[in-house]
Amino acid sequence: MESDGTFEYVLAGADTSDLTEGRYYVIVQNPGCNGFDVWVSNPDPLTISGNGICSVVLGNLGAADAAGALINALDSPNVDDIYAKFSFVIDESWIWI
Repeated sequence: MESDGTFEYVLAGADTSDLTEGRYYVIVQNPGCNGFDVWVSNPDPLTISGNGICSVVLGNLGAADAAGALINALDSPNVDDIYAKFSFVIDESWIWI
């Protein structure tokens, strides 16, 4: 992340070629001076933990609810990490002839 808060990450076609239609949520976390305050504590089922927050199993939630739970954790007063959030949609491909 740059000093002005901007960042860039380019997804290649190979990164998105296997994604199915639907809405996807992206949360980019930047740690504070003491490192990440929210982290993945278990990959299966996907669980997050953090400083002063209750662990949350994201793997049992739908995409929007999982994104919301992560944002709630990042908004905790015990967390000094900053984040940016956005979403994108994969639609059905069309070829017009």
